[in-house]
Amino acid sequence: MALFAGGVIPNDQDNVTDLPYFNIDVYNATTGAWGSTPLPTANPDRVVGAAAGSEVLFAYYPDIYETPDSIELYHLQ
Repeated sequence: MALFAGGVIPNDQDNVTDLPYFNIDVYNATTGAWGSTPLPTANPDRVVGAAAGSEVLFAYYPDIYETPDSIELYHLQ
């Protein structure tokens, strides 16, 4: 499995303003299937994730110098 979350997408229209990406995408290499769920944050560029086995922990930071305002645990199946 591969997991992708948050971040920004380069905006080809003006090359200045990046577009926020508000999803968590999961790719299952065994089946070739993609899954997606919304990120529970208004700042997708301030998401940090860590994985161990089938557990993925996400921390959402309101500002780069602050502590996380929420933490969520996901279990991949």
